[in-house]
Amino acid sequence: MRILILLVQYYPVRNPNVYRWSAIAEHWVQQGHTIHVLCTRRRGEPDESVRNGIMIHRAGYATLLDWAYHVLKIQKRRGEVQLDAVEKTGFFRRFLEKIVDVTWRNFYWPDGSCLWYLPGKQRALQLQQAYHFDATVSVSLPFTANLIAQAVKKKYPAVRWLMDIEDPFAISEEFWVNNFKLYSRSNFRAEREALQLADAVSVTVAAAQRLYEQAFPKLNLQQKMRVVPPVINPHQTLQKIDFKDFIKQKIHLAYFGTFYETVRMPTAFLEIVAALFRQFPEQQWQLDIHFFGEIPQKAWAVFEKYAFLKPNLHFYGLVTRERVAAAMQETDFLLNIGNTTNYHLPSKSAEYLQSGKPIINICQNTEDTFADFMQNYSLICNLYASNDLTCNVVELNQFLKTHLGKQVSKEKIAQLVQPYTLETVADKYYHLLC
Repeated sequence: MRILILLVQYYPVRNPNVYRWSAIAEHWVQQGHTIHVLCTRRRGEPDESVRNGIMIHRAGYATLLDWAYHVLKIQKRRGEVQLDAVEKTGFFRRFLEKIVDVTWRNFYWPDGSCLWYLPGKQRALQLQQAYHFDATVSVSLPFTANLIAQAVKKKYPAVRWLMDIEDPFAISEEFWVNNFKLYSRSNFRAEREALQLADAVSVTVAAAQRLYEQAFPKLNLQQKMRVVPPVINPHQTLQKIDFKDFIKQKIHLAYFGTFYETVRMPTAFLEIVAALFRQFPEQQWQLDIHFFGEIPQKAWAVFEKYAFLKPNLHFYGLVTRERVAAAMQETDFLLNIGNTTNYHLPSKSAEYLQSGKPIINICQNTEDTFADFMQNYSLICNLYASNDLTCNVVELNQFLKTHLGKQVSKEKIAQLVQPYTLETVADKYYHLLC
């Protein structure tokens, strides 16, 4: 099969959608399929290239900031692996982001990647004419990817279109997409048309499917929408890798991921840790907490409010998947900070499941998707932000003391991860394209 994947960013960017779809695309190539990716331009990367058997085409820019970075020749870019110690956002970038926040972000539609639409649409139509794809996959957010795929579908109706919704669009007011006060009706109208035109639709959790069925009852979405879960990190099955950043005499708790304003912030976790150290002072000398992933400026502001925790907090920025796998192997406990929504599932969920490590989960919604995902996992401590702080502290302290060094058996893990292997997830998507 010949497949075109519309993905706003691709290598060298490191984010959940790139990890997920690059792994799936490479798996399909190994099965003998012809895979093309259409993404946005990035300084240092040619507009046409081949990587691991995938033909990559670049057109337009992911955001206005990315365009500015390209024009101004800024070397340090969002979404790329850090080659040196992690550092806070520089003044110039903060200034640019502030200008964008008060101007551009209030008026763009459908999202910050709208600059990609015209060049992306033009290139997608050219590619379809040249390569005669059997199917198109649009990965959203950004919703702009769906608009490009929709243009291809309208001109080439025989091409099967899979609309992959990693994050909802019109129904997600918690996650900033555009100015909902201005564009709520436009959002619903555009997503309704896309859902109606797409041949198949995928979401990551059942709660998202239910939400879509309620929001668009006339579309009969149960006929075309399917849940496709997260995929485990292929690198996580590597042999043991030395990771020397953890002090051996300490207890190590590691978080992998980023933060999003109003959806996932570290406040509730830091409040619990601060109370833990006040009530059980010995823990402050034992516990080191590690954060792997980009830290947005607004999340940095939260960390700065807990200055006395600074000796216990360590930040690494974006690192390679191999280093993530090594750190997961070496840490004593894994940390997940849940979303305030009940229809987003953290992309790292399957990797946490595969780790076999004891997991501390901060639930910021009573219907926490990660807690539901891990319901058959024995080594998890779910701390609900809505619960009494003292109770959470006592439960956390007990969990740290009684589960240090414990591991879920390999046999149980093999059983739990089967639905989330690369082969299983890639096949689910492939069947939606047939």
